[in-house]
Amino acid sequence: RALRLVQSTSPSALLLGSLDAARAAVAGEEGARRLEAVVRLGERANAELGAIPGVEVLSEVPRGMAALDPTRVTVFVAGLGVDGFELDERLIEEFGVYAELPTASHITFILTMGNTAADVDLLVSAFRQLSAELFSPSSAPAEEAPGSSATDAGAPSRPPQVMTPRAAFFSAVEAVAGAAAVGRVSAAAVCPYPPGIPVLMPGEEVTEACVEEIRAVLAAGGEVTGCEADGSLLVVKQ
Repeated sequence: RALRLVQSTSPSALLLGSLDAARAAVAGEEGARRLEAVVRLGERANAELGAIPGVEVLSEVPRGMAALDPTRVTVFVAGLGVDGFELDERLIEEFGVYAELPTASHITFILTMGNTAADVDLLVSAFRQLSAELFSPSSAPAEEAPGSSATDAGAPSRPPQVMTPRAAFFSAVEAVAGAAAVGRVSAAAVCPYPPGIPVLMPGEEVTEACVEEIRAVLAAGGEVTGCEADGSLLVVKQ
């Protein structure tokens, strides 16, 4: 349980070394020029993807956020009539295109100093081919659900905090399945991926909305850390 709070006891020397090398690469004037080139690639990718039928890109700052990262390209895929997990598999298998984060409603790609114009060409070409196959006026959603569009993605509300995280974490606990956990106090951090944001922290009350979000992520093919193997939740023993 303690390990789940930090996820790993084994920081990778390769990753830490890579981060330090990346920091050195962006330092100084040459680094600034490289980053500017990445930003231009992101702008081009967003513009060309946004012109493809059935494809919507995140182009406006959602509520609750200060700005968009120009090196991230987020594509909403509901207009193609498939979810992001299925589309992610096809992009990998058919085109060799790998996303950073697929979700039920969108896919996010990251551009770095290692990417080139050819990478953007491949990404755009893949979506053009998929759009030609999948898009039809009837596949586009007639009405977007609140919070599902690029401009209506406010931060989720937090469940009530009824105990301190320390008190909940060190309390006696028990595993309780799904709906039976509603109204109880979580003894663990529960984090669906995607999006990788905890829906529950130790000491917070388990709500119906939390349980539904966990179920939805699992049903869509995502993962949830902080749950037991059978999907039950650790709660403070009454």
